[in-house]
Amino acid sequence: MAGYTLGGLPLSSIATARPVRAGLSLVPRWGPVTVRAMHRLLVLYPPPSDPDHFRSYYEDTHLPLAAKLPGLRAYRYSVDVAAAEGESPYYCVFEADFDDATALSAARESPEGQAVRADVPNYATGGAIVLNYETRAD
Repeated sequence: MAGYTLGGLPLSSIATARPVRAGLSLVPRWGPVTVRAMHRLLVLYPPPSDPDHFRSYYEDTHLPLAAKLPGLRAYRYSVDVAAAEGESPYYCVFEADFDDATALSAARESPEGQAVRADVPNYATGGAIVLNYETRAD
């Protein structure tokens, strides 16, 4: 439950544990908590030939374009991605959340989505791996 919030409060501060036969049950003080599934776009960028250009162009030009995608609920990114062991095969990661696969598809096909896609070669000399999936929580 770490990282989840309800009304701006961490769930850990609004849920209490009580014994239930063989285990524990989290019982929110204000009723059941529903975690709504979202659809996520994940973009993985291999190391570019010029990391400084990548970062400045990405942050100053590309992210403002991506922020205009219709139906976008949230996005996050990180550069200088580290691997648990050895060298990371990726320099940058980008995640964007949409209500569902239909909303993501509409965003990608929109004029804003086409502009975002057309902009990628301007900074991503190593290319990009684009994935999408439904997020789930127990």
